[in-house]
Amino acid sequence: MPTMTSIPNRCLVYGTGNQVALVTKQLRPSKTNVLVRVHAAGLNPVDAKQVIGDKLPPALQGFSRQITKGRTIGFDFSGTVIRSSCDGSYKEGDAVFGTMPALSGTLCDYIDAPIHQLSHKPTILSFIEAASIPLVGLTALQALEPYERICKSIAVIGASGGTGHVVIQIAKCLGFSTIIAIASQRNRDFCKSMG
Repeated sequence: MPTMTSIPNRCLVYGTGNQVALVTKQLRPSKTNVLVRVHAAGLNPVDAKQVIGDKLPPALQGFSRQITKGRTIGFDFSGTVIRSSCDGSYKEGDAVFGTMPALSGTLCDYIDAPIHQLSHKPTILSFIEAASIPLVGLTALQALEPYERICKSIAVIGASGGTGHVVIQIAKCLGFSTIIAIASQRNRDFCKSMG
């Protein structure tokens, strides 16, 4: 392992236009974060939206590309702790998963993860499965939590989609008694299998 003051780190970054590029950056781990060797990274629509900028007014779409150019792609990750000088919550060799702050990126060999943005990986999940959960899981949980005490029925529009199928599962875990899944007929069995 190279010195902890600077680590060569291969990353997929936003390039020119809609292109991506493989580059080697120097990662300088923080003494307050957790250094993680990435085993899997998840991609979400927001990763493409940062390049396309289609949620911005046309006059600002080019601005989005300027901000993202050269930045590492991705939010979600799972991997193994290489070094942690934090509060003792994580030690070398621990399997972890989480999400990185915007424009920090996860499509790379190593990440320097803020301690509040990672957790121990559940042993029942593979690294690939764990890397698919953080952003969509947080989206689903944050959408449901305000309502879990005041209502027990929910309608999930797009229930077979990337977020919708996770909403169904989390709603079931939170105790929602009636979950109405709105999806195409061909995805009926899939939605039923989610809860």
